[in-house]
Amino acid sequence: MDKRRKCNNKVSTCLGIDTDNKVKKHDLEAEKRLKKVEKDYIHASQKYAEATLQRWNLRCERERAINLCCSAENFKNYCNQLVEKLQKILDKLPTSETKEVIDHGVQSSIFSDFRKINGEARYYQRKLPRINSRKAVNDLRKEVRKKKTCRDKAVSNFASVCNPTSHDSLRKSVEQEIVVVKKLIREIQKDFEEKLHIEQYAINVYECIERKVKHLEVKKEHLSGQRDILRLNISKMNTIVTVLPPKRGKKNTS
Repeated sequence: MDKRRKCNNKVSTCLGIDTDNKVKKHDLEAEKRLKKVEKDYIHASQKYAEATLQRWNLRCERERAINLCCSAENFKNYCNQLVEKLQKILDKLPTSETKEVIDHGVQSSIFSDFRKINGEARYYQRKLPRINSRKAVNDLRKEVRKKKTCRDKAVSNFASVCNPTSHDSLRKSVEQEIVVVKKLIREIQKDFEEKLHIEQYAINVYECIERKVKHLEVKKEHLSGQRDILRLNISKMNTIVTVLPPKRGKKNTS
C-alpha cells in the first residue's frame, strides 16, 4: 500500500512539473509573440501617422491644382464671352463706307454694353492676380489692359463728339482689342491644358496615398486586435500557473 502511494505521489509530481514546464514554455512563446506584435504595431502606427500627414499635404496640393485649373478655365470662358460682346458692339458701329449716323438709342446701348464689359473686367482683375500663369499669358494680359485703356479713351471721344471720325477711332480700338484677346485665348488654352495635366497628376497621387492610409489603418487595427488577444491569453496563463497545486517535496524520514 505504501509503495502504491509513493508511486502515485511520484506520478503526480511528474505530471505537475510537466504541466508547469509546458505552461511556462507556452507563456514565454506568447510573450515573444506579444513583443513582436507590439513592435509591428508601433511601426505601423508611425507609418500611419506619416502617411496621414502626407495625405493632408497632398490634399492641399490637389485642391490648389483643381482651383488653378478651374480659374484658368473660367478666365478662358470670360475671354471668349468678351470677344463675343465686343463683336456685337462692333456690329452696331457704322463703317467708314456706310457713313451711317448713330441715333441716340443705339449710342446709349453701346455705352451700356461697355459699362457691363468694364464691370466684368474689374471682377476678373481682382481674381486673376492669384492665378499662376505662364509668361506669355501674363504679357498678353498686360497688352489687353493697354488696349482697354485705348478703347476707354475712344469711347469717351465717341460720347463727346459723335461723328464718323470718332466712329472709326472706336471701331479700330475695338478691333485691335479683339485681336489681342484672341491671342490671349490661344495662350490660355495652352495654360489650361498644362494645369489640367497637373491637376490629374495631383489627383492620382492623392488617390495613391489615400489607399496607403487605408491599408495602414486596417493593418494597425489588425495588430491592435492581435495584441489584445495575446495579452488576454498571457493573463489566463498566469492565472493557471497561480492555481496549479504546489510541487510535492520528499518527506523527512529522520
